[in-house]
Amino acid sequence: MAKPFALPATAEAFAQASWADIEPFYGELAARPISLDTVEAWLADWSRLEELLSEAAARAMIAYTVDTESAEREADHLRFSTEVLPKADEEGVRLARRLLELGYTRADLASMIERFRTQIEIFREANVPLSAQLEELSARYQKITGGMTVQWEGREVTLPQLQPHLKSVDRTVREKAFRLLAQPFLEQHQELAALFSRMYQSRQRMAANAGFSNYRDYAFRSKFRFDYTPEDVDRFHQAVEAVVSPAVERLRKKRRERLQLPTLRPWDIQVDPDGKPALTPFRDVGDLERTTQQVMQRLDPVLGRQFETMMKERLLDLDTRKGKAPGGYCETLHESGRPFIFMNAAGTFDDVMTLCHEAGHAFHAFAAHHLRFIWQR
Repeated sequence: MAKPFALPATAEAFAQASWADIEPFYGELAARPISLDTVEAWLADWSRLEELLSEAAARAMIAYTVDTESAEREADHLRFSTEVLPKADEEGVRLARRLLELGYTRADLASMIERFRTQIEIFREANVPLSAQLEELSARYQKITGGMTVQWEGREVTLPQLQPHLKSVDRTVREKAFRLLAQPFLEQHQELAALFSRMYQSRQRMAANAGFSNYRDYAFRSKFRFDYTPEDVDRFHQAVEAVVSPAVERLRKKRRERLQLPTLRPWDIQVDPDGKPALTPFRDVGDLERTTQQVMQRLDPVLGRQFETMMKERLLDLDTRKGKAPGGYCETLHESGRPFIFMNAAGTFDDVMTLCHEAGHAFHAFAAHHLRFIWQR
């Protein structure tokens, strides 16, 4: 007699899970008899499993990106990204096949079912280890770039902390900051180039394994881009080249003339062309959080409350520091129904734009959480 399907109460129970701990849950779903009368309860159990597992993996990824120097956090992240999740994706295809073979359909779930159909079409067992390898290479890139620092006026600073100097009215300062930004990448060029080459080769193999002539076409399918095609993007690129690029060239020419420069250089792009000092939109990340919350509150009280929730529940990591992965993202914690925003703010207007952008993803996560199945969100 099969054991009852008893999932943990929270994602925390999966925090240290190996694939051996997770596999029985997928095994039960694969073995459980289903019919058109019982399939939605089965789907709800599967969705709940995905919520718990995805949140445990997301929390491990977040913990690593906020501190890439921690060997323990790196190991936790890699356990999920290279061991657990690729196997879970494989089992997910197995379950999706059961659903489609049953003939289940519902008009409001058409997109979800199309996602399952696409997963089945492009899945290849040979791509499971390649997917794991790509995650490992990506973690290595984050570790390298997260540890990049330079010396500025006698103190060690992260690369994002150089960004405000690119807006300085002093051209000598701007050039110095630009060249310092490039320095660590030049020093690590060989290793970064090797990572890129390995990732490129793995992606090309994944595409070929799935029957595609190139990774681009495979990626469109794997990301479930049903509403537009690579050819649509090509036409968009052509339109940018024909219309936008000449406009940018005209703007650059005006910038060069207003700055009274014989040649416009990369360190001349962000400075105010009329010589005005750069904006200082916030004093520190606390000020950035509070002011953004006020803006969202005035835009819509619901958004204001949601952003305040993220502040209170420590779902924002906005400042830059050594060992923190580069860039910014918003990650959804599906079991909790909460988003998490990560970025590297250094005191510029661009930081405000980044936070507002990521907040858009966060509001989507709040708005979609009520939907019953994770794949609808």
